[in-house]
Amino acid sequence: MSQDFGVEQGFFGVGTAPVIEGNLVLLNVGGTDGSGVVAFDTGTGETVWKASDDSASYSTPIVATVNGERLAIFYTGDGLLVLEPETGKVRYRYPFRSRIRESAIAASPVLVDDVVFLSATYQIGAVALRLTPTGLEEVWKDEKALQTHWATSIYHEGYLYGMHGRHEGQARFRCVDFKTGEVMWTAEDDYSRVGNTITQRLGRASFIMADGHLIAMGEGGELALIEVSPERHIEKARAKYMDGPVYTPPILAHGLLYIRNERELKCLDLRVKPVTP
Repeated sequence: MSQDFGVEQGFFGVGTAPVIEGNLVLLNVGGTDGSGVVAFDTGTGETVWKASDDSASYSTPIVATVNGERLAIFYTGDGLLVLEPETGKVRYRYPFRSRIRESAIAASPVLVDDVVFLSATYQIGAVALRLTPTGLEEVWKDEKALQTHWATSIYHEGYLYGMHGRHEGQARFRCVDFKTGEVMWTAEDDYSRVGNTITQRLGRASFIMADGHLIAMGEGGELALIEVSPERHIEKARAKYMDGPVYTPPILAHGLLYIRNERELKCLDLRVKPVTP
């Protein structure tokens, strides 16, 4: 595809992620001559349609039904791009990128009803945009509310939980009001107290949510359990499971948690064990 579509290599190489919709593979190729986003037939690999001149990002797109219409939502290297997945027709566009070349957009869009949330570091910040039948409406926009590097924020009961900060020494968990962008809390301390144990700050982390908790994997290889609460940051457990760097979010399936770094894969059993009388 790099050769076929004249893809320019991004600052961190080529690492765009596909999404499958029906019999199409949708990909932010970032090519020239109108091949910013390309749809391929899943059975043959043939090009079905091409759209836009947007550069490629590292963000995984999403496909969802909004206002009764199926839409493919991309956070490309240039900003929000929303298309009709069957035809490639562009429905919405919103420029939202850094002026710094040495940058990357990696977190996925977060869709809640008809509002799309985008966030990135490199002096970009965050924005919430409502998709209406007549166009985009800016709900709120704030450069300092939340700057996510690669970990996609999680929405729960009116609040966003995300990792704020570009560098390992700066990144901290943060909770933001989804409707207004108001910061509810930030895990400010350089050290965290878990029970009677004081541990160093988790740093940059990827995370998922299960049973009212965030399961967070820090870049240094530490796994943390954080209670989901808009009132304050509550870390309940922490353990070192592998060497860093770890950039991949944990995966939970049937009570088994999968974690990996660049060299190894581990599976942790989180299933409740029956109590022997």
